[in-house]
Amino acid sequence: MHNQRQFVIHKHTRGDDIHWDLMIEDGDVLKTWRLENPPEKLAGDSDKLNPVKTKATPIQDHDKKFLTYQGPVNKNTGTAEIVDEGTCEVNKDFTRIKYNGNILKNDFFLIEDNKILYLQKRKMKSVKFPFIGKAAFAISLLLMVFLTFAYSLKPDSLAAMTFFPAWSWGLAGIIISLLIRFLNKRFCILMIQLWAVFFFIFADEPRSFIRQFFVSNEEWQSIPAENKLRVISLNCLGGNPETMQEVIPLHPDILLLQEIPTKKEVLENFAAKLFGSDSAIAYDADTAIIANGKFEKIEFSKPKSLFVTQVHAKLKNGIETDIFSIHLEPPVANINLFSPDCWHNHADDRKSRRKQVAIIAEQLKNIPKNTPIILGGDFNVSSNDGCLKALKTHIKDTFNKAGTGWGHTALNTVPLFRIDQIWANDKYSPIAVYAKKTINSDHRIVISDLKMTK
Repeated sequence: MHNQRQFVIHKHTRGDDIHWDLMIEDGDVLKTWRLENPPEKLAGDSDKLNPVKTKATPIQDHDKKFLTYQGPVNKNTGTAEIVDEGTCEVNKDFTRIKYNGNILKNDFFLIEDNKILYLQKRKMKSVKFPFIGKAAFAISLLLMVFLTFAYSLKPDSLAAMTFFPAWSWGLAGIIISLLIRFLNKRFCILMIQLWAVFFFIFADEPRSFIRQFFVSNEEWQSIPAENKLRVISLNCLGGNPETMQEVIPLHPDILLLQEIPTKKEVLENFAAKLFGSDSAIAYDADTAIIANGKFEKIEFSKPKSLFVTQVHAKLKNGIETDIFSIHLEPPVANINLFSPDCWHNHADDRKSRRKQVAIIAEQLKNIPKNTPIILGGDFNVSSNDGCLKALKTHIKDTFNKAGTGWGHTALNTVPLFRIDQIWANDKYSPIAVYAKKTINSDHRIVISDLKMTK
């Protein structure tokens, strides 16, 4: 099919009547069909379920002057306007036409259906694989419904699903939805939009990336010293003392440590280096708190597997607050969702971790109502995990309100999980919360800048 000819489409207007005439060069005349739809509609995507076509009624041939003519027609009772033009290739009987116009740039067929002639756009090649699109649509839709239920209600039976951050499922859903194009482009776009909604509802990242453009260091600098605190949390990688040195340039007011050095003099010497003779330090088997001021360590009954250091602090800048440094039990290593053991392990882990959180929540409950509270450390789960529900009655994750950038902390080189967090009650207003890459730890540092509220 290399028989190239000129074509033009006229828009005819006569009172309230509007129609379109397709004219194709054929010797000394223009072979003409009256169309029910404009070329813009014919230029849309066509597929098996939604073929793009229009009724095409053959009418008398026209003079070739209409390739360029625009103006009055039918004895000045109507007007003709060129809305598309260019060249096309046709076969001998005009049953296949390949357009190269300003609007139409595709293959079309003139087909007869029930004695009515239609100009129909050639189906996309992707319709050769409709089963791929159907499978992708079914998987994408079912996965979205399943995950929306899992992240909304957080049942323990689905803990293996919500162990993964919501952004990872959102990305997977979008990738699967791209295959729906093999079935229908509009369905593909719709599912991608739905996954984008899922992403914005359940993932922290969209808000934290947008928020970073609105956080100003000037606001933090303008707050009086007696009304603000910089709180830092860091996992020391099995007691590596070099990790602690990395927080010095960040000028913390309160430092929360996990996996602390086993030699207590290392901690005490570092505290003196950080805050001088006014340093206060409290520690447990695995966790520690260092600040500039005075501590009253709070002892309470807890299992050996739960690492928590709690103090009532009177800081040098005048702020009086309760502080917790925590390290919850390690997460389940099994992430094979095709294994029943994976689902059971994560469900059991959720229940076990909830018991640890309940002990901490009881301590929070015992603190006088108007006391400022800061709690941070290595949770080994995301802040939206179902096991942390009891904490949310008393305190909130500061990153959810003021987090900026990519806040994930583990692992340090490829941070995919935000398991290191700093929480506070409503006596503090987070100004900015962010994560910083480390050199000597497998976790990133979490920095939370807090302003005292009235």
